[in-house]
Amino acid sequence: MLATLRKPDNVYYDLYEGRTLLVKVSGKEIASPESLNRIVDAIRSFVRNGIQVVFVYGGGVQIDREWNAKHPGEPRPKVDGVGLVDQQIMEEAVIPAWQGIDTVLREVFPDAGFVSQAQLVSKITDAGGDYSEAELLDIQVDLREALSREPLQIIGFVGADPEAHARGEYANTNINADAVVSHISAKCHDFIDEVLLVTETGGVQDIDGKVVPLLTKSAIVQILAGEHLKIKATGGMLKKLQEALAMLENVDKVAIIGSSGVQKEIEYWAGSGTLCVNEDKGTFSQASEHELSVFDQVYTDLAAKGIFRQRSAEELAVLKAHHHVLRIQNSPLAGISLVPVDDEWSEFSALWSGYLKNGIGTMLITRIKELIASSGKKVFALTNSDGGKRFFERAGFVCHGSITEVQAAPPFSLPKPLRDYQVAGGRDPSFVYTFEATP
Repeated sequence: MLATLRKPDNVYYDLYEGRTLLVKVSGKEIASPESLNRIVDAIRSFVRNGIQVVFVYGGGVQIDREWNAKHPGEPRPKVDGVGLVDQQIMEEAVIPAWQGIDTVLREVFPDAGFVSQAQLVSKITDAGGDYSEAELLDIQVDLREALSREPLQIIGFVGADPEAHARGEYANTNINADAVVSHISAKCHDFIDEVLLVTETGGVQDIDGKVVPLLTKSAIVQILAGEHLKIKATGGMLKKLQEALAMLENVDKVAIIGSSGVQKEIEYWAGSGTLCVNEDKGTFSQASEHELSVFDQVYTDLAAKGIFRQRSAEELAVLKAHHHVLRIQNSPLAGISLVPVDDEWSEFSALWSGYLKNGIGTMLITRIKELIASSGKKVFALTNSDGGKRFFERAGFVCHGSITEVQAAPPFSLPKPLRDYQVAGGRDPSFVYTFEATP
């Protein structure tokens, strides 16, 4: 059963509680028992933790399988990888494939609501020759109201053309699942909080084959224009990015992820796959109580890796009292603490982000400068990493050397934390930076 006790140990369920995810899964992911099990487990976890889900599925693999079984050696005709449909293909392949997936999903999600074929109002249009495609006109279900009854709503790829039915013609239609997702994100954008597109690649990859953790809307525009230096999308991923860009006009976040990352996308601070965001919707302010719990996760992870220095409970409390977060809607993307140390100085510390590249670093720098200017104080920062060095230099901080060098020959009147900083134990930050906002 979906309705069970909530897990109390993950702050992201508090951040997402009462919100709605739109999840699109391909037939290929459903056809893999391993992938399907991961997806089912994730969605069950979301629903029992108070997150509503609209689940949209495709069935290209299953349709091909049904057709090939009946017509060996006669592949279903396709254009640019998209299967074409006529009445025979609908009857012999599309409908059986849809019925097969529907049966599976009803078994694994017995408490879900299923949007019926007749409720997907579509129109058969000419695709060339004897083949047709279906344009989705409307989903005749109030999804918000339906989710209040069954917090998981499932939508397939077969609809109905009422005008064809009225004429006594064949009325079943094959609707592309991507069209369903686009329609819902546009029509229901006031309560769809994030779209998850589950893909075999697990996200957008750069030219080195590495998954890119985040893309802003402007970066996607560059990719689609062929102007991005490190990302060259083609084929199915190009189409997904086109869809993501269109959806970002209506929703703030679109995640392109693999089946193994569906649950991680919601439960883990660094997310999974590629998160596409509308950077115009970013906000930066004092961390909320829930966001401070996210920072607890971040601190634990990064301190274990040696990126953050170990701090006492009292020191950590001070960091949290002055922590600010950059977020898109309810997703914290980055954070920093600006801790006052005396009347003249503040310490810039605890900088974190899973997404410093692809535009988020620039957004963060802008907001940090505004925060420093509003504080009216000079700021110092310490780092041991090359990444931190690059970030501070981009932000306009001035480097004065290591702690040892600065203490030996102070270039300015040192605040107490720099005067008293102990380098015993081998931790001697290589770079001491200062920044003073321009009035």
